[in-house]
Amino acid sequence: MKKWAFLFSGIVEVIGAIIVYFKPNLIFHNELNVEIIYRLYAIALITIGMLCMLVVKNYAKNPLTDAIFLTIMFFHATITIMTYSADTNIMQQPIHASLTHGLLFLVFVIAYLNDVKPQEKAK
Repeated sequence: MKKWAFLFSGIVEVIGAIIVYFKPNLIFHNELNVEIIYRLYAIALITIGMLCMLVVKNYAKNPLTDAIFLTIMFFHATITIMTYSADTNIMQQPIHASLTHGLLFLVFVIAYLNDVKPQEKAK
């Protein structure tokens, strides 16, 4: 289940990176002339997306994969909270970003809880 969460997250991040890099005005208001910041943000997004894709390709149950999983889960939770309270003068539709990352966070939580095994009772 964790592998699917990484896959969905990777796909969404790569699509978001492409949009932010080539058409930032679909997400942000272009009144600010800060094209380089949008491109830097897009590079960060594609890096996170490619990291997720690499984890899917080389998936193994180990502490590193678990650490990356929790980091990406925290990333989606943080973006959800930040975009929910974002100013509409900066982002065109912050609620859409909040819903997208909130759903991805929910997928990560379900995958995490699905992977938790019940503990054996002590004798």
